[in-house]
Amino acid sequence: DSSELPAVTPYDEYCTDVINIVRYFSEEGSPHFYEKIYLAGHSMGGYLLPGIVGVLDDEGLSADGLIFLSAPAESFDTVLLWQAENMYEHYRGTDEEQTYKTQLDAYKVAVGIVRSIENYREQKDFMILGAGVPYWLWLKDYNPLSAISGIELPMLFLYAQNDTNVSPAQMDIWKDVL
Repeated sequence: DSSELPAVTPYDEYCTDVINIVRYFSEEGSPHFYEKIYLAGHSMGGYLLPGIVGVLDDEGLSADGLIFLSAPAESFDTVLLWQAENMYEHYRGTDEEQTYKTQLDAYKVAVGIVRSIENYREQKDFMILGAGVPYWLWLKDYNPLSAISGIELPMLFLYAQNDTNVSPAQMDIWKDVL
């Protein structure tokens, strides 16, 4: 029964794990203690890194540096649409063009719903691209570019030139903010 699905958010999915991991490796005197802890996040994980630093701070924990691996800077719905458009362009003129055109059309509808997610606030069991309304509401309120301001840690940003999931142009957005 989908009405019994938990209201999972990116906080639940990522932040609580990172808090527990950093806490575990920060226990001085224990055999698993590390003096320096660097956090790495790929794609969504990198997108959430600035917020995770704030959550760690709230818990009295910290990291010594951040590694962003193909981390989007723009809203995640924008990135998902770019991915679908990119895949369609890649397969245009091939036997698989129609498959990717259908996928692109479906993503356009889904992203339209995500961009109007406030209209679905009461429909907790409604799923969009495999995630529930609480997930998308949380993402709508999260801004990594705001969250990163004021973070004074070493940061490394890595992108692949021909990445089909996150455009290397996302790095320029991060650079403009930093």
